[in-house]
Amino acid sequence: MNDELDLAKKIKQKREYVLRKVEPQIKRQMKAIPNRFRDDVEQEVRIKLFQSIDKIKFENIPTIFEFIVNNQKRRK
Repeated sequence: MNDELDLAKKIKQKREYVLRKVEPQIKRQMKAIPNRFRDDVEQEVRIKLFQSIDKIKFENIPTIFEFIVNNQKRRK
């Protein structure tokens, strides 16, 4: 039960972090949408964003050096 709660907290934190980073861009892009559709489109963008975030696995992300080494191995 505690693991599930921790996972839910991590997911919420990831969502909040990404949303804070892209919120200014979302607001800028919404200016191009007619006012009557703006709220709906903005909500759909957030939903799609959250769905994408949930698919990302942030564990076991290689460091830049690990990435370079692994990439070089694949090229050989």
